[in-house]
Amino acid sequence: YQEFLGQFRFPDFSLILNRDVWISAVTIGVVASIETLLSIEAVDKLDPYKRVTPTNRELFAQGVGNMTAGLIGGMPVTSVIVRSSANIQSGGRSKLSAILHGLFILVAVLAFPGLLREVPLASLAAVLLIVGYKLIKPSQFKEMWHQGFMRFLPFTITAVGVAFIDLLTGVGLGMA
Repeated sequence: YQEFLGQFRFPDFSLILNRDVWISAVTIGVVASIETLLSIEAVDKLDPYKRVTPTNRELFAQGVGNMTAGLIGGMPVTSVIVRSSANIQSGGRSKLSAILHGLFILVAVLAFPGLLREVPLASLAAVLLIVGYKLIKPSQFKEMWHQGFMRFLPFTITAVGVAFIDLLTGVGLGMA
């Protein structure tokens, strides 16, 4: 119990006026917000019930979560397309599926930390690749090709950038 509580760290507010801290905080906030908005856009398109996520509420919740995580020494959080698409593919229909997903992860982290450390990173990467592959179907490339080269090129650059670099870089490359 003491080991668990010892992992939490209260922030060092002596650096609150440091310019570099503010630059880093704003950068992380903007990047996380953009990633969340992009993920929401993609998940809403995947949703078989065609529901629309309220972006303001999502960003507010993310802000509250990030402030709470920062106060206990945690990492920033963001909406993630892979987890959301896995919920959709598994038949999740409500917010309860996302809540249960989070609870299952919390229980696993608290109950089996040693066992989780034994999972090879290559296995986790394979799961991400499979879910990512299911997100982009070859038919989408064909559809973009038929819409013209000016549609196909940014789509392909974005898909390759996201797959081999990261979400923001891929989207940035595609926009450029």
